[in-house]
Amino acid sequence: MTTVEDIISHVMEEMRVVVDGCVQNMRRVKAGGITPESVRDLLVLSHGQMSPLYQLANIRNIDVNSLEIKPWEKSLLQEIEKAFIKSDLGLTPQNNGEVIRIVSPPLTEERRRQLVKKVKGDIEAVKVRVRNIRQEAKEKIKALKKDKISQDVLENAENSLQKVTNKNIQELDVLFNKKETELLTL
Repeated sequence: MTTVEDIISHVMEEMRVVVDGCVQNMRRVKAGGITPESVRDLLVLSHGQMSPLYQLANIRNIDVNSLEIKPWEKSLLQEIEKAFIKSDLGLTPQNNGEVIRIVSPPLTEERRRQLVKKVKGDIEAVKVRVRNIRQEAKEKIKALKKDKISQDVLENAENSLQKVTNKNIQELDVLFNKKETELLTL
């Protein structure tokens, strides 16, 4: 039988995974320069399926503002190039037939604002996911009411859920504020 404690524990784990994933994604968003981490998860069509770039190529920094991408198979050069063109990364690939070079243009004020807007949208989507996890847990806890759980236990469980949710939402707000400051600081 599932207990209230089991549900709360599961919610805490699930929210932690979601928030940690968001933190990792935010580390890839940089105001200055470009890193292999910022493009590693770009999805590329390979052999009929979408695969992350890091599984298809070696990605290395040439310098702070440029990357070199050398696919394991030369036949993937065009697909990698297409993936960059279709992406919202704002990067233009240069394909020389052997490797793809990506040069990160200096960020304009407009591009910085676009990045902030994208980060805000990404974090808002994670907040929605956190709230959905809370809602699913509330429904599971209410279903336990049939098992003759007291009203006090139910209220305590809902309070605990709200505290965990608030803590994670607050962490996401702090993350956004830090990232916004980082992106808008010249």
